[in-house]
Amino acid sequence: AAKPEHLARLMLAAGESRQPLRDQAILAFFIGTGCRRGEVASLSVEDLTILADCSGTALVTGKRTSANQTGQRMVAFDASTGRWLVRYMDVLLVDAGPLWINDDGDRLQAPGIYYLVKSAIARAGLDEHIQGPHDLRRAFATIVGKMHPDNPMWADMIRRQLGHKHYSQTADYILTDADDIRDNISSPLALVRYTTK
Repeated sequence: AAKPEHLARLMLAAGESRQPLRDQAILAFFIGTGCRRGEVASLSVEDLTILADCSGTALVTGKRTSANQTGQRMVAFDASTGRWLVRYMDVLLVDAGPLWINDDGDRLQAPGIYYLVKSAIARAGLDEHIQGPHDLRRAFATIVGKMHPDNPMWADMIRRQLGHKHYSQTADYILTDADDIRDNISSPLALVRYTTK
């Protein structure tokens, strides 16, 4: 999964686009919520609730399932993500309708969002670490999942945020490698006091 330093480079690269405020806000929303591309594309201003500290919630519409026939769910975002949204909305005076607007003033569709993410990835030189928007979803799950790995409630919150029915789906998104394992394990011998002769 992409590491925080990769995500920071990606945000800087988005700041070099033709519409830097919009593109950085889109990337910040992907990174800060773990949402799917279609969920991000379908957002309207009215779907957002932004609190005074800039944290908030968004009503996203995504996959329709037998358990969720509308495909809607509420996701949360932190103040860091909210500040990117507020900056974009305040400067461009976006106050109603589609949240993401293309050059013609129309809703930016999912293919356009895919293209802008891919362009930022290329500008940042991150092609081997991030392939597209779905990797930002995976990075969210991995990074946030490692914050409190022993807390079952934390795992359930990530599952709900990603819109998964079962945690087994979420677990597939949380990538671990040998460094993660090394940071979190101890040999059983470390639990025993012994002396050598």
